[in-house]
Amino acid sequence: MNGFAYPRTPILGGIVGSTAYDLATANSDQDRLGVYQFTGSELLGLDQPEQSVVEHELSDVQMHELGKYVRLALKTNPTAYELLWLPTFEVSTPVGDELVSLRSAFLSARYVRDSYLGYANAQFTKLKGNDYEKFSAGGAGRVRKNARHMFRLIEQGYGLYTTGVLTIQVRNRDWFFHQLPEMTIEQITTEFERQATLFNDAASVLPENADRARINEFLIRTRRASVSDDAGNK
Repeated sequence: MNGFAYPRTPILGGIVGSTAYDLATANSDQDRLGVYQFTGSELLGLDQPEQSVVEHELSDVQMHELGKYVRLALKTNPTAYELLWLPTFEVSTPVGDELVSLRSAFLSARYVRDSYLGYANAQFTKLKGNDYEKFSAGGAGRVRKNARHMFRLIEQGYGLYTTGVLTIQVRNRDWFFHQLPEMTIEQITTEFERQATLFNDAASVLPENADRARINEFLIRTRRASVSDDAGNK
């Protein structure tokens, strides 16, 4: 484990977001994502603690309990699912390693297309809600960030949809920081629509449905072990 103190003991954790995408700037926060497990007592007791924990003090950290995490990953929630494809982890345990080994079992063509295109469209909506002129005038960092993440989502989602592999780091950082800001809103709209259409019309290598049975078996087995370990320590 590295020196960073996660708010709950993680089974898997790492740096995600702009740093992982190679889209960080001097003003970017460092984002961390982690997965933790309920103890046996927490699983079986009357009052379960929170299924997600968020902190913003030393670093922006979001953690999900294993059950919630696998439900998010089964929907290919981009901000959660990307954790399983990081090239390196700050924290890794045997249970976390098994979770990573199951990353392809979470995939289904429909959810990947709908999630990544849906999030990209949400960024496009944010972009349209800002002052377009600021985008090319050297200001409005939020507008630039919306545009970068819009195209990053398209790039990542298309790659995952057509190859079954999620590449975290963008292919051409220079394009995102130098060419994209020089484009007019008309050019951005045209390029976004082109890429979105290409994504939507592409053939996928992914299965129609995720392997829910395999994920469910992992979750049940892991939770049973947690209860047994808790009982054995008393």
